[in-house]
Amino acid sequence: MRAALPIGTKLLASHLAAVLVVAACTGGYLYAIARASVMENLRGRLQNSAALAAVALDPRDVERVTHQGQAAAPEYDRLLATLRRLARSNPDVAFLYVMRRGPDGGVYFVADSDESPTQAEPGRRYTREVGALADGFTRPSADEEVYTDEWGVFLSGYAPVGAPGTYLVGLDMRAEDVEAKFRRLRLAALSALALGVVLAFGLAHALSRHFVRPIELLEQHSALISEGKLDARIELTTRDELGGLIRSYNAMARRLGEASSRRAAAEQALEAERDSLEVKVSERTRQLESTNDSLREEITERRRIELALHEAARTDALTGLANRRAMREQLDYQKARHARSGAAPFAVVIADIDHFKRVNDTWGHDAGDLVLREVASRLKATVRQQDIVARWGGEEFMVLLPDTLPAGAATLAEKLRAVVAAAPVACGEAAVAVTSSFGVAGFPCAGDVEGAIKAADVALYAAKQAGRNRVEVAPAEPAG
Repeated sequence: MRAALPIGTKLLASHLAAVLVVAACTGGYLYAIARASVMENLRGRLQNSAALAAVALDPRDVERVTHQGQAAAPEYDRLLATLRRLARSNPDVAFLYVMRRGPDGGVYFVADSDESPTQAEPGRRYTREVGALADGFTRPSADEEVYTDEWGVFLSGYAPVGAPGTYLVGLDMRAEDVEAKFRRLRLAALSALALGVVLAFGLAHALSRHFVRPIELLEQHSALISEGKLDARIELTTRDELGGLIRSYNAMARRLGEASSRRAAAEQALEAERDSLEVKVSERTRQLESTNDSLREEITERRRIELALHEAARTDALTGLANRRAMREQLDYQKARHARSGAAPFAVVIADIDHFKRVNDTWGHDAGDLVLREVASRLKATVRQQDIVARWGGEEFMVLLPDTLPAGAATLAEKLRAVVAAAPVACGEAAVAVTSSFGVAGFPCAGDVEGAIKAADVALYAAKQAGRNRVEVAPAEPAG
């Protein structure tokens, strides 16, 4: 038989676990952001330092050193002395070097500040391909991640020397220095987490005692009642449900005492007791009737909630339009109606917001949501009363046009296109210009519902390919 844990222990453990999960998730997220910020800061410093080093170098000295045979030239000595002076002046720099891009596209050393036997001689080819290094011939750049070559593990920055395209200066920061910065960041994050754990434990302990103390008192006084001590009362007040339970308990104990007195009196007056019992039965009956009324009200409310949930399952939460599921039901209904009457064509229009990803990337997802709601509102306000507008998915909308041929649908789609593009969408202080592309297809011209949807989607793709902010109509196909 498994031992039962006390309620206090369960509360303490659950509260502590909840806080730990939240703290760990939040701390991990903040650490990731901070790590990315530190890496970006390091890359910026390397990039700026490389640009400053490029300014300090004389392009004429650089251009005159092209191969190992010039290692004794005065230009090489001046260039090497400048590189080593700059390297010693910056504690973050392990090595400074100059490279050139040869006519064959290869990268060759010009000078290297390394003072060890592994120093790269002029004209030595550098075989490792680094994207940021290639960019450094035309503009300041820095590595995205730490890399490894024959000289060690580094994070490096680059900048062009002289006219962009032929020469660059590079500087290396050792990976141990980068890792030391990240270790300090992790230590700070772990310290914050440890402090959070201590605070969470104290708070969880206080909350568990707040809940457990009233329960212990209720248990003790219930034992007194079982022994016949009906005058025992709990002298504790809390402003929550446990306080209400204590008040109910005290009221119950008081009523039990009163009932005991009535029972003693009833032994001497059976007739009065019978009348008293009839009164109690009547009161209980009223309570049952009241309970039945409450149950009926609860059933009614539950049915209302079920209807509301059913409706919510058919509505897009962001735009308030019908969702894909509701539109599927309407398409099936129109198909069945056409099958019965044989003379009720309908058309579908698929609209897609142009460059919607650019809206999210430039102004944020909140602005994207505002654009979706505004476009939905404009579409809804422009169509006819019998037409149905739904959010088909992402930034796509579908309009179902009952009793409409493709030509009429194209006319309405052009009107919808003009309404969407008529005015920018206000997103805070920004005004976002919005356009949409439209694809139109008819039923039964496209064969069946799925064919009509596919044809409208193909027409939409054609509108996108033709330059966006336009309407394309799927070519008609004979029915059957």
